[in-house]
Amino acid sequence: MNTDDFIKIDMKWKTEKHPLNAKGKFYVDQKMCILDGCCETAAPNNFGYDENTGSGYYVLKQPETAEELKQMREAIYCCPTEAIMDDGDTNNQ
Repeated sequence: MNTDDFIKIDMKWKTEKHPLNAKGKFYVDQKMCILDGCCETAAPNNFGYDENTGSGYYVLKQPETAEELKQMREAIYCCPTEAIMDDGDTNNQ
């Protein structure tokens, strides 16, 4: 295996943030989202569904309260494909 092979592997697993994600630490990887909807059920104030393109769920709004952060963690936990990402440590926020 040469360096080019490692680059191809890395690019294959690179996340693809949904373009409608609210700016911030939490986001949905649109390649991994299977439209399960548990995120919107767990954190209805923080997730939306892209009805225009049907490309999946996205973070509509970053958590602003302790309750919203708790719900965001529940959404991360319930997502069957682990499509909800966190650029930081969710356990210490």
